[in-house]
Amino acid sequence: MDKQQGFSRYELHPRVLEALPALGFSRPTPVQEQVIPRFIQKRNLIVEAPTGTGKTAAYGLPLISRLDLLKRSTQALILVPSRELAQQVQAALQGYFVGDQLKVAAVIGGTSIEESQAAIKSGAHILVVVPGRLRDVMGQWPYPYLWRDIRFLIVDEGDKLTEAGFMRDLDEIRSHIRSTAQVGFFSATISPDSEQLMRERFPKIETIRLSPRQMLRNIQFAYARVPEGQREASLVSLLQKKGLQQALIFAGGREEIYSLTGFLRNAGLRAEAYYGDQDQQSRTHILSRFREGHISYLVASDLAAR
Repeated sequence: MDKQQGFSRYELHPRVLEALPALGFSRPTPVQEQVIPRFIQKRNLIVEAPTGTGKTAAYGLPLISRLDLLKRSTQALILVPSRELAQQVQAALQGYFVGDQLKVAAVIGGTSIEESQAAIKSGAHILVVVPGRLRDVMGQWPYPYLWRDIRFLIVDEGDKLTEAGFMRDLDEIRSHIRSTAQVGFFSATISPDSEQLMRERFPKIETIRLSPRQMLRNIQFAYARVPEGQREASLVSLLQKKGLQQALIFAGGREEIYSLTGFLRNAGLRAEAYYGDQDQQSRTHILSRFREGHISYLVASDLAAR
């Protein structure tokens, strides 16, 4: 591939570039083309792009490349709305680097305060946190040294955090970190109110918006017209013919998810249901098994999958 079409055109860490082929990253997606060079140029960004377009890598690759990996201290804070997303982002960031030099930790609910404190004390280069959990830990144990070296503040799925009254937490965090810290606000949708709130706090911030139409050149779409009552059988046939190792399958409510999962299993496929009403432990376990390749097809609702 032409160097100018791939990731090597950017000033990324050699160990980051080394990790990309195994991840299937051959050329940047549109959002990555827009974000990576600006992030490297130390610009503050508000980025709106559809789900599944590569936003995590858009900020993750240049962020990791700009860390001082010889220094064991937290240099980046990534705020996310849920435990599941925190674990997903943590795993993704760790996978963007070959070797064990990069340290990424998560501060999330569902663990003890002591475990959260240990994550903070570990000196991980990047902390992925759920703001509510960070607030709980801050209330029980002051740790001023945490903020000393933070140079990057990323808000992932920002609109969800804004809806949850997150700005109070953001203002508290801003009061601790250096005023020159680079800021990124990423979301599939960004309301005018959210954008205004960010601009009030970070005046020198620019907005990047990529519509679904702009993303089409990197995504292949196909649809099939299927006779009534043959959708499930047709899906099984498609999965088998295409030889897909893994796939995320969207379904409607819980009953449809259960029905489709059962149909796939009866056809000899390794399928699992994933929906919002499952308890935290079950969802975490299912996602872990899916990431490890023990589950081939994850049947999920749109809300749960996000």
